[in-house]
Amino acid sequence: MAYNLDEYIKLTKFISAVLGDNYEIVLHWRDNKDSSYYIADIENSYISGRTINSPITGFALKLVNNKEYLQKDFVTNYKATTDESTEVQGSTFFIKDSESNLLGLLCINFNPQKYIKMAENILSLANISNVANLINKTNVSEKIEPVNANKVSQEYLHQNIADVVYSTINPEILNSDVSLTPDKKIEIVSKLKANGIFQIKGAISYVSDLLQVSEPSIYRYLKTIEKNENKNQ
Repeated sequence: MAYNLDEYIKLTKFISAVLGDNYEIVLHWRDNKDSSYYIADIENSYISGRTINSPITGFALKLVNNKEYLQKDFVTNYKATTDESTEVQGSTFFIKDSESNLLGLLCINFNPQKYIKMAENILSLANISNVANLINKTNVSEKIEPVNANKVSQEYLHQNIADVVYSTINPEILNSDVSLTPDKKIEIVSKLKANGIFQIKGAISYVSDLLQVSEPSIYRYLKTIEKNENKNQ
């Protein structure tokens, strides 16, 4: 059975047309060459501020690395937060081949803010006091916590690789004027690897610039880390 990326892009646009502009639809796809993930299409991107060049989220990478797709076909109704601190409700469908190999992820992020505002206005028209106590961000967050059996972490919809890397590594370490030792660089690469960062398209190049080493050096670090992991098994 052929799995045509163009057909899934059409599906992404179809879902967006049906649901409307309060829903961001994102198609993440796996590159067969290096098994990295990239955004193949995104509709209503104003919700998160992301573009076609933005990275896959750390949350999605955890789903991939934990092989959630082998246990279920989708994950629904988890909380996600944009770089502008807007809370949205996310759901992810796993695109798999006939042998359950993961091809991509189709994500839908619902922005409920217009409906929250509408509810606040209705309560205000009814002259109900303490509207803020009845409907506020805390309550909304509680309503959209994960409803699936295995609860998952909150997703952050970062717009670029830098934000994903800095969510894993302390920026003060990477921006320090003090030169990093080779062991410290390997430690940083190890932590990034553990969080699946190198499955993001362009991550190798970005991290090599960040650590001021060549891309082949990053690959050597990764081989060293894998050897150490195999020894400890």
